[in-house]
Amino acid sequence: MSKDDYDIGFGRPPRYTQFRKGQSGNPAGRPKKAQPTAEPIAGEKVDKILRAQLDREIALKGPGGAKTMKVLEAILLAQQKSALAGNSAAQREVLKEARLLEERAYLREQHQRERQEKDFKAALRWKAQQERIWAKAKEGCEPDDPWPHPDDFIIDHHRRTWTIRGPLDPSDVPMYRRIRYLRDYRLYALVAEISGGNDPLLLVAHLTWVILNNMLPRRWQIERDDIDREYMKLLAVPIHQLHARAQAAKRQAELLPEPKLDKKARRETYQIVNKTMQPLLKRKGFRSLAELERECENLGYQ
Repeated sequence: MSKDDYDIGFGRPPRYTQFRKGQSGNPAGRPKKAQPTAEPIAGEKVDKILRAQLDREIALKGPGGAKTMKVLEAILLAQQKSALAGNSAAQREVLKEARLLEERAYLREQHQRERQEKDFKAALRWKAQQERIWAKAKEGCEPDDPWPHPDDFIIDHHRRTWTIRGPLDPSDVPMYRRIRYLRDYRLYALVAEISGGNDPLLLVAHLTWVILNNMLPRRWQIERDDIDREYMKLLAVPIHQLHARAQAAKRQAELLPEPKLDKKARRETYQIVNKTMQPLLKRKGFRSLAELERECENLGYQ
């Protein structure tokens, strides 16, 4: 049979369909396995219920009387007893679930740390980018999107957390300007009260402007070390001028939109003010900010 004579049949496909020597039948290679996505570990809701049940305290009667212990502890105790008496399959299954619960909790914490670290590094890059934009702005290059200001990033390298206290876009600027005017209004009014000797409202006035001050971006705040200096400077201003400044700041604030801070920002501000005001609150006989707020309502102070 010559080289050209070739019978096509079972196990003898046409030559044009056969692989050529030295050439792979799959040039693209074996496809790679899909990488697992960094999604939260499944079953978190069930785990919360399971953990709550295992941590639930129950009362067990014993030779020495009733004893309170957690469900997991009771199962461990029951397993030791039932192991001597016979089958303890149910207890072993619960203990297995408890171990798996701890493993899943560890994986979730690890996932949360990785996501937090990723977000933290992204925030550092964002801040560095904004610093470059604002550096160019000082040289006369007006940025198209200057917000947020790099000084408004609050970075905690120890906890690997970050937040922004300040405008995120141009629409936020009027709100923070309003807070600034209200802060100035309360400050001028406070110093005017000090000058006029109207003592009952001093603590309330001081609290109000401290809250407003702490709601502002750091670059707009009056720092704690500068407060006494600011007070002394304003005490030298005649009372009628202080009242005029206060009313001017109030009018400016009323032209701007109401502050709309989220719950997290309000909680952080409350914590800062609470810590700042504690010595003064105790000296004035108040145990907490909440108690002072009730007193404010009784005084009719807005």
